[in-house]
This record gives sequence, C-alpha cells and structure tokens, in this order.
Amino acid sequence: MGATIGVVAGLVAVNLTFNVASPFLFQGPPSAARSSLAAIVAAVISLTALVFSLTFVVLQLTAGQLSPRVLQVFLGDRVIHLIYGVFVASFVYATVVLQTVKGDSAGDVPRLAVTAAFLFVFASAGVFDARLDGDRRDRPPSPQSAGARLPNRPDAPQGD
Repeated sequence: MGATIGVVAGLVAVNLTFNVASPFLFQGPPSAARSSLAAIVAAVISLTALVFSLTFVVLQLTAGQLSPRVLQVFLGDRVIHLIYGVFVASFVYATVVLQTVKGDSAGDVPRLAVTAAFLFVFASAGVFDARLDGDRRDRPPSPQSAGARLPNRPDAPQGD
C-alpha cells in the first residue's frame, strides 16, 4: 500500500511540476476526473468483492469434498496473491488520486495520475481474465465439450 501511495505522489508531483500535456492523457475537467475516479473505485472494489467471495465459496466446497489441505495450497499460490494485489493496488491508487483532484480549473487535474488509474483498471481486468483463462485450461474437458455421447438413460424413450 505504501508503494501505491508513493506512485500516486510521484505522478501527481511530476504532473503538477512539469504540467505534462499530451493527447493520450486524461483531458477532462476536475468534475469529470472526480466522476471517473469514483466509478473506478466502485468498480474495482465490486470486482474484488465478487472474486473474493466466489473464491471462498469454491474453497469451502472443495475443502468439504476433498481435503482441508486445499486451503493451504490456495494460500501458497503466488498468482492468487498477485491478482488480489493488483485489485487492492487499483482501489487504493484510484482512492488516493481522487483525493488529490481539487478545485474547478483544468490545471487542478493531475492528468498523468488519472490516466494511470485507468491503466490500473485495465491491469485489473487483464489479471482477472488471465486467471479465468488459466482456470479454464486447468480443468479437464467434460464429456459434453469433448463431443462424447452420453449413455441413454434407462427411462428415456429409445428411438429406432
């Protein structure tokens, strides 16, 4: 969390000191910056809560059916730590940048820091998508997806 706050302070200082202007940076007024950052904060915390709750539901079901050692495997997984770290860093970063947007003039917007908040959102979506793709690749194919025919049920009508 300290690193995230340090990055915010550095980007805001660079932006305000050198007045960085680029068509690739956020171009809106302070009200648009505040609205965008508030939406980013709400979206990232919602995504984090969703992933966190779904993960623990799956862990609870898995530990109940297989072994309680599944929790130890989960806690030792560095990819999971990275994903939650990106989510929390995005939330903290956008929250801190939101607090730095003051005033009503266009010069009061830390354009570089607001643009970096958008990049953090893309990073969050990217690690979330990569995790879903990794989970999909780790699962064995089901008989339906492999094209295998399932045996007929005994009570189903037989067509000749």
